[in-house]
Amino acid sequence: MDPHSRLKFEAGPSANSSDTTNLLALVKGEERYIFFYTDDMRSECLRVLGRFASNPELSLSWYDAAVLSQKVRQTGSE
Repeated sequence: MDPHSRLKFEAGPSANSSDTTNLLALVKGEERYIFFYTDDMRSECLRVLGRFASNPELSLSWYDAAVLSQKVRQTGSE
């Protein structure tokens, strides 16, 4: 990951239900990548990370996507 990037990961209860809403955020230079997803939407979040990494107009690299994907998977096993 870029040394100027910051990675933040949080999880907490949703205000509208008993489901957990997960927050995954990456700050890369001027760009901010913020992902909110429920446990049911975990696989969709992983797909979006891949689409963002494959987009040459974004600074999100495949390495960034791999690190973020690992965080998404870790929340599923807790």
